[in-house]
Amino acid sequence: PILKDIYLHDPNPAVKFLAKKALTNLGEDISAIQEEGQARVAELPQTPGTVGAQSIPAPIASAGQVSPLGGDPFGPTPAVPAPAPPEVGGSSGEPAFGASPSPALSPAAGGVSGEPAFGGEPSPPPGLSAVPAQPAGGPTGSQSGGILMDHDIMWKVAMDEFRPIVPSLFRLISSEDPKLLDKVSDATEKLGTVLCAAALLEAYEREQSQARKEDDGGGLEAFLQDVSDLIHIARLKHSGINPATAAAMGNLTCPEVLEAFIDMLRSNNTVLQDNAVRILSELSDPNTVEPLLRLLGSDNMRLERKVIKTVSKIVRETKTDQDLVLKSILDHFKPGESDFKLFSIVDAVGRIKTPQALKHLTDWLKHDLPRVRANAVERIAEMDLPESEKVRLLGPCLNDPNNRVLANAVAALWHSAAQDRAREVMLQCLRDDDKWVRASIAFALGEINEAETVPPLISLLKDPDPAVRRNASNSTRRLVSKQAVAKLVEYVNDDSVDVRICVVEQIGRSGIDAYNDVLHLLMIDAEAVPRLLAAVVLSLGQMKLPENIPTISYYLNEDDELIRANSVLALEAINDPKVMSLINLSITDSHPMVRATAAKAVWRFGEIGAVNVVREMVESESPEQQSHGVFALGDMAESVREKRKLATFPLLVAALRRSPRFEQLRSRVSGF
Repeated sequence: PILKDIYLHDPNPAVKFLAKKALTNLGEDISAIQEEGQARVAELPQTPGTVGAQSIPAPIASAGQVSPLGGDPFGPTPAVPAPAPPEVGGSSGEPAFGASPSPALSPAAGGVSGEPAFGGEPSPPPGLSAVPAQPAGGPTGSQSGGILMDHDIMWKVAMDEFRPIVPSLFRLISSEDPKLLDKVSDATEKLGTVLCAAALLEAYEREQSQARKEDDGGGLEAFLQDVSDLIHIARLKHSGINPATAAAMGNLTCPEVLEAFIDMLRSNNTVLQDNAVRILSELSDPNTVEPLLRLLGSDNMRLERKVIKTVSKIVRETKTDQDLVLKSILDHFKPGESDFKLFSIVDAVGRIKTPQALKHLTDWLKHDLPRVRANAVERIAEMDLPESEKVRLLGPCLNDPNNRVLANAVAALWHSAAQDRAREVMLQCLRDDDKWVRASIAFALGEINEAETVPPLISLLKDPDPAVRRNASNSTRRLVSKQAVAKLVEYVNDDSVDVRICVVEQIGRSGIDAYNDVLHLLMIDAEAVPRLLAAVVLSLGQMKLPENIPTISYYLNEDDELIRANSVLALEAINDPKVMSLINLSITDSHPMVRATAAKAVWRFGEIGAVNVVREMVESESPEQQSHGVFALGDMAESVREKRKLATFPLLVAALRRSPRFEQLRSRVSGF
């Protein structure tokens, strides 16, 4: 449908040509499609606005009603038969779903009482409105230079929608809930430096001001003036004004602003620290390595990983004095400091991947601390070395007494001349009485990612120890080869529910629609196990088959909120405009997880007003609503900020281009 309705009608000849070629490869008759499209356009009501070359029908609403959320920019959605409930206990060979009608959505599930899952579209919830039609003469694909050549302008349009939420987002950094703070940090990262730099500086100013008041109660004026100047520069740079004016006032690399973010590393707030590290990573200034290294050795694993990646990235991108910076990293560990700091330094050095770094890693293979040896093995395995050299360096590690070193060596040498010995060690680890040995080899099996590793992983999923089962489950998620997935499917009817869930989730991640019938058959037994049913529903959506829409939509009315949320995610994954009216029903769901999931989904289908739903959740006094709202906000920003992702959401592209703000920004860029 996307190829037919969007790309085949794109004004850019190259896009249109590729769409024709793709449809031809899929066995479609291009002439018949074009004739059908012309007939549809002729039947549409005449309204201003276009998406490419296609007319947009105005949303239909009776007097006093708000028009349906989003509408369908490609004409009326044909009625789809109501989905039928599963026939539990049906006879062998019969389809999993019969012909009995679907019940109407109940208020308890967040739907509208008396409205069927398919058919007439519901009115939008408060705060949402239909996507406005683009004024006549608005920009088209050809005017903007291609399907996503105007990505920067669309991102600025989206930023205007997100900007009012940013102050509310940063009010949450005072929360004492570490999980909420992690989500705020993630959302800030996805919203990007351009939108959040000023807010970060303001939050840090407030923190430092409060700290100084508590320390001495005075002497703040000079300090606050310095920070205010930095905030002023950041605001000018990131306010969306003319780039020439912002450049004249300074940019993020000017010494004052750079120093402010270096200073922010001292913050006691994890959100501020996390994002200061991220921004310094973007700037890649060697002068930031030393203050970054001071953060190593903390008990904050999340921050530790970011610092390691940032430091190694800066060193890799530094064309001069790499060895000098490397020495600075090595000198940062002093005898008597925490072992964890040394582990992190080994990890950071290994990511640099220079000959000098390899020399240090080779020495660390003989270190007294097992974790140092294990990290060295892992980093050497990632280096671009001849196979014989890897076997020479890492082969002896297959005799190491430590579980981490053994497991990393097995994964590193599995695809080498030492595979037989690695396999032998793997089988020994599986039989070991020590749970940590079994847990480590479970991790390694996921790294190997071959069909041969599936049977031992299945056995580890049934291990009596939860740490072993957790690692086995995580490794199962990394099985992406077709052969591994095919072997995994053999266990789809395993006695263990956890095993079945892992298999179902991986079928969905693989996206191999040949297993669609397998998922349908599973639904009969899954009805009694909500966790399993939720996994099956989501995997059905990940098959991306429109024929699964009736089945999935039936579960929008389930009592279990995870099943309802996964139903929304599944419909979104199918990426068919016809599911909009179904997802709209979940915008008013009683559970914030479902509401946030639905808001994120309709945003990607071009409903810009979904931002208001998320804003209400972020500004709520409920920590649960805040958490789900922040998560959705980050995902919505990421769907626009990343060019490749945005290209997969054509309705969102169309909606952003229809915004009056798009035309204003485009005119500035074009100079008229």
